[in-house]
Amino acid sequence: MKHERKPQVAQGTIAVGDAAASSSQGGVSPISIEVVFYLLIIAIAAALRFVRLDLWPLLSEELAHVLPPLQLIKGNAPLPVDYSPLLFTTNFVTFLSLGPGDATARLLVALCGTILVALPYYLRATLGRIGSLATSLILAFSPTFLYFSRTSVGSMVVATCAMVFLTALLAYQRDASRRHLSGAVAALAVALLAGSEVYTLILVGATLLGVVALSTRSSENRSDYHRWLAMGRKAVTDRGQIALFLGSMLLIATAFSWNLGGIQAGLNLLANWFSNLRPLAGGRPWYHYLRLLVIYESPIMVLGLIGLGLSIRKREFFGLALGYWFVVALLFYTLLGPVTPGAMTVIILPLALLSGRTIEEWGQKLRFVGSWDVTLAGISVPILGFAYLNLVTYLHTGVIRSAWVGAIIIGLLAASMVVFWAWIGREEGGRAGMMVVLLVLAIVQVKTSVRLNYLYARHPMEPLVMEPISSGQREFVRQLTSISSHYSGDQHEIDILAEEGLRRVLSWCLRDFPNLDFAYSIPADATQAVVIKAVTGGDSKLATYAGTTFHLRSRWPQQTVTLRDRLRWLVLNEAIGVLQWDDIKLWVRMTKG
Repeated sequence: MKHERKPQVAQGTIAVGDAAASSSQGGVSPISIEVVFYLLIIAIAAALRFVRLDLWPLLSEELAHVLPPLQLIKGNAPLPVDYSPLLFTTNFVTFLSLGPGDATARLLVALCGTILVALPYYLRATLGRIGSLATSLILAFSPTFLYFSRTSVGSMVVATCAMVFLTALLAYQRDASRRHLSGAVAALAVALLAGSEVYTLILVGATLLGVVALSTRSSENRSDYHRWLAMGRKAVTDRGQIALFLGSMLLIATAFSWNLGGIQAGLNLLANWFSNLRPLAGGRPWYHYLRLLVIYESPIMVLGLIGLGLSIRKREFFGLALGYWFVVALLFYTLLGPVTPGAMTVIILPLALLSGRTIEEWGQKLRFVGSWDVTLAGISVPILGFAYLNLVTYLHTGVIRSAWVGAIIIGLLAASMVVFWAWIGREEGGRAGMMVVLLVLAIVQVKTSVRLNYLYARHPMEPLVMEPISSGQREFVRQLTSISSHYSGDQHEIDILAEEGLRRVLSWCLRDFPNLDFAYSIPADATQAVVIKAVTGGDSKLATYAGTTFHLRSRWPQQTVTLRDRLRWLVLNEAIGVLQWDDIKLWVRMTKG
């Protein structure tokens, strides 16, 4: 039976070749169709990143990068200096031109996330056309990359710069063009001022060069290694590249000379990276990052590891280098690195590229899909859907029988596929399996992205979210605006006294209130119209004031969560467990005066 299908494959190959020839002679060019697909993916990625960019309030981590430029705009010294100089400069420019806000603070990371989706286009010679297109699609819908494209921290910028550096390096390896070298130098300069994750990438690159040098020491073919060394020597000896590197860093770090403290902030990125090098920092479990991979990036992890296996089998240097990047970054952050969610961008990026490698391999096989493949895939999809319905029934009702029915259905489907492979042939069954696997993984990735970024991006149950600020602070600002209009006739002119411990959060959310002051302790005879205090166990009522409580932050305390509850969270998007809240109290004088 396998022998009878061979002529069909040959005919399919001829048909594809004839179609390509006819299109090149008078039809639509294949590259034009390819570009249309890229533009469509980029447009979807941009919409996912830019639309409702202010949906969620800024995280505490984001406040570290938005408050210093806001202080400078108001005429104050931007202290402290533990921020990203790149984010400082871009926020300084956008705040001056568009005004400070949650959305304008995230414009740079949203732009970088969109650019990252477009960059695989330039890796077609390495990943293949299908693989590069698939990589763009994967990056567009990746829950983690989408999350950091909507969170104003430097991780997304570092990942984009790493991708630019990689594409420029590969292009320079092909043609030794000066502009590609300049692109790599500029990407490195920007990354060094974006976030501390860049030093992990430098560690990966430096050790990779060492491994390549040792493994090719006795080999006759060391052309790639010598070409990299030559590029490095040219970059450090070429005056133009040195000027580009130093000039870019100086202008960005100092916000075009407006913030000389940015130079110290840039140095602090390296200092903080070194200071956080300690085993299992933060008391986290050793499997913390593996857990994040499983929860958020299972599709990328599965396809990426398959791609790594293909690269090992075929001894492809690019795939092996990506695998080395993934393993070293994962081990580094697991054993030594700090508890920083942004590390996930460094860990996932090589897996995303390896996923494109997998889909390129599968795509070449799926070009010859036959009727048996479509039939098996068509039968498998509703069967999997029925198994999923049984899982949902179990999660809603707790009836264990439904879970067993779903498991038995999946087991029978797997056994049927094995029988199909033995009867029809391994290639035909493999193609059907590929289609089903890709469909299931795509659904999982989109569903996870929606849950993380649009439903629970400020829920502490999400392990990627650290110190979430409650959306209730926006209602707090709206009520304070209404009170100010009542007391002073202006929406923002009311006198406010707040506790010093709330400075970081209130300096941002009450940035439009000019008469905001802070004190380490609130006096009993306070005269301001509004007093804001953190809610503690020993709170005392202020005389002549009426108070209203608002949620400020939410926390996930240690508690027992069953496997069924966790599945309800992941599958049904249902909130589970009991949250702890850090509250603030808004005290308002009962009378004017």
